[in-house]
Amino acid sequence: MVPVIEIGKRYLWKSCPIELLCEYCGVNLGNSFGDSTIEVIVLKPTSDNSAHCTKCHNDWNGSREGWFTVMAIENGEFGSVPYTQLHRIEGEVYDTA
Repeated sequence: MVPVIEIGKRYLWKSCPIELLCEYCGVNLGNSFGDSTIEVIVLKPTSDNSAHCTKCHNDWNGSREGWFTVMAIENGEFGSVPYTQLHRIEGEVYDTA
């Protein structure tokens, strides 16, 4: 079952490998930051189908269904992450169970 990701709420983004590789250099885009955990705010579903590699910086088209645009609380940087890497934070009030 796909979890409901709530816009405007805080989540932990836990970077881990996924089934999406850069078409140019082959890096696993789900784990391009290593095994890190970052607190983010979910801003919106990712609306475009472009993918950007953080290693070789090439762009290409690919499905972004189930991805969300987020902002890192620590430094204000924006990114796009799949719902499978977003985890609820204890103490944050969510509208859905």
